[in-house]
Amino acid sequence: MKSYLLAKYVDDLTRNEPSNIGVIVYDGSRALARFDGEDDNEKIDLRRVRHRITGSRSYRAWIEYWRRVLTEPAVLDRSLRDSAPGDARVIDRLLGLAGRDFYLEPGGTILFDADADDLQATVDDLFKRLVKADEPPAPRSLREKSRDALAAAGVELGDQARFKERVPRTVERQGVTVEEEVSYAVMNGSWHYLQEVSFDSGNPVRSRKEASHCAFLFEHALQEEGGLILYDDTDVSEPILPLVDLLSTFAPIVDVDDRDAAAGLIQDRIGVSALHAS
Repeated sequence: MKSYLLAKYVDDLTRNEPSNIGVIVYDGSRALARFDGEDDNEKIDLRRVRHRITGSRSYRAWIEYWRRVLTEPAVLDRSLRDSAPGDARVIDRLLGLAGRDFYLEPGGTILFDADADDLQATVDDLFKRLVKADEPPAPRSLREKSRDALAAAGVELGDQARFKERVPRTVERQGVTVEEEVSYAVMNGSWHYLQEVSFDSGNPVRSRKEASHCAFLFEHALQEEGGLILYDDTDVSEPILPLVDLLSTFAPIVDVDDRDAAAGLIQDRIGVSALHAS
């Protein structure tokens, strides 16, 4: 038979409205836990909970302590040194540990369990239902799509002699020198430069700044070499379309969301396929 504890957090002690931040499942001998903000290796990434939990350092300390107790019950009391983590005495002592904003409380007993031996499956199921459902995979970033298109075009991304990222470029204008960076450079006879533009479909102001910066690079840092502009069309909303047209006047613009089409344009522009023959 399995039972479980819920880890609770109270953000506003005056309102006293606790939220579930973790679950501990035990069966009399074993005990497994899962807490919000942890990765698959049980390492805490406080960035994941910064919007939910204001006392992040205290949160880390409590999780680390709860986990240590579940590994070494004797941490609670020497008399528990031979006790299993899921022993009722260990659980009772755990429940006695409480701060003002972090604490554990009994969650209940699981009477019907299709997989009675799989404690981890029970932990994961309870966590999804009572703490936090699995988040959908994050959309692929512009950088990931750009690198995929470059690789599909034949660029050897691991060849540092022929491929560079965040390439420094010096801009001198009216006696002022500014150090800038270009997203990528590919060597094929000479260096060919590719600049990413991170449009934001919901933020035209930010998108204009990105477009202006790219235009500045091509006008003052890449005016002789030229190059390509890489963007993701899924980030382009109606108000941003004119920015795409504007940038196309500085250099060919490539939608890396369509990997194969982007790879073809990159090959046509810089002759990447010739890299393998040289």
